[in-house]
Amino acid sequence: MNNVGGKLRGLAVIIIILGVILSIILFVDYKDYGALSGILALVGGLLVTLAFGFSLYGLGQIVENTDEIAEHFRRVNKAEEKEDSEAEKLRREKELREARSALRSDSVPQDARIGVTCMGCGARLSYTKAELLDGVELTCPECGGSIDTLKMR
Repeated sequence: MNNVGGKLRGLAVIIIILGVILSIILFVDYKDYGALSGILALVGGLLVTLAFGFSLYGLGQIVENTDEIAEHFRRVNKAEEKEDSEAEKLRREKELREARSALRSDSVPQDARIGVTCMGCGARLSYTKAELLDGVELTCPECGGSIDTLKMR
């Protein structure tokens, strides 16, 4: 349901208006039984109407504010997820550049370990330079996904 808070606040205004009108009618009706009866009917009706109406109006405002807060957090979470994925993408690109550099470098020994991230599950893995240059497609021990060593060359 959309705009529940606004609908509750609108209902509260209608109740307050109807309550005031009803209290005036009761005042006119009951003043025939004495001035005190009419005044009590008016004051009592107004107090009950205002107490209920303002409570309902406040509830509507709380519902509306809660909806706004929830929407704000949805936007914040979406932005954070985007930032996290961008940061992860940058980290993986950096790791790939470092792996390429290490594989192409003659100064890095064949038994040196090079960090690799599985694209399937994100597991951080480590292989020797010789294993990566072997030309064989490696398998991630975490998810069983393949690690394309040709992308690193």
